[in-house]
Amino acid sequence: MSSEHFPIENGLFHVTNRGVDRWNIALDDHDRKTWLRLLDRNATRRGRRVFAFALLDNHFHLYLRTPHGNLSTGMRDFEGGYATLFNRRHDREGQLDGKTGQVQYCSARQLPPPPTPRRWKHD
Repeated sequence: MSSEHFPIENGLFHVTNRGVDRWNIALDDHDRKTWLRLLDRNATRRGRRVFAFALLDNHFHLYLRTPHGNLSTGMRDFEGGYATLFNRRHDREGQLDGKTGQVQYCSARQLPPPPTPRRWKHD
């Protein structure tokens, strides 16, 4: 049996999570760059496509597709890896983000139509 909470192949999700007790999860540009680097690495390793993200001081939003049905383990690796680096840098211990984030499965009907491909002429 899979340990995945959302074992949906090719699933499209809106994922959010916030800092414990609404504590900030990004204190400066260095933290933001680290978060983005880890997001990119995690998405590449797991074959995910991130369509949009928002990293605010005390929470984040991700809009992504998981082709392999591995949302839970991927998010655990991503958030845990970031928390380790953040804690080391800021001399703190413990959990950084909330115990459970929010996940919304999005059906194809909730998506806007894809953009029309266009060709550009260069003068």
